Amino acid sequence: FLIAEKGFEWFRDQVSAQAMARGAAAPGGPSSTLPAAPKRQEAGNPATSSLRTAASADGSGEFQRWLESNAWPQRQEGLASVWVTLPQGTIRVEQFSVLARLGREYGDATLRTAHAQNVILPNISLAHLREVYGELSHAGLALPGALEIPDVTACPGAETCNLGLTRSRS
Repeated sequence: FLIAEKGFEWFRDQVSAQAMARGAAAPGGPSSTLPAAPKRQEAGNPATSSLRTAASADGSGEFQRWLESNAWPQRQEGLASVWVTLPQGTIRVEQFSVLARLGREYGDATLRTAHAQNVILPNISLAHLREVYGELSHAGLALPGALEIPDVTACPGAETCNLGLTRSRS
């Protein structure tokens, strides 16, 4: 509606202005990438260095990739939030039972939902990240890439919404 009302050129100019305000090159310029997502605080953050230590201690590239994208250090020393990527926001009952058990065993029995249709396990000890990853992997829930481009929030459309016209998730 906005493009129809204001025109594509206006919209493009607004995107360019926002990108330039954030220090990125204008779209279509020498580097047409939009600004990257905020990075974890690397310097002086003991939690981030502990995540790196956990990753380097394990030879598995899959675990390291998951750790880099799905485990976020918390302000509380020694704790991380684990983002469980749910493709299209879908989870089976058995998988949710695994998440509930992991929350009780390794965290504070809390599960949170995220804006990107993922589940967050907060307050997980850094010492237990490998075990959590193993159990998530066994349940088919250790998909890396939380909050990255492929982690799309999907509208269920006609599957659950009276206003939906199509089955838009798949």
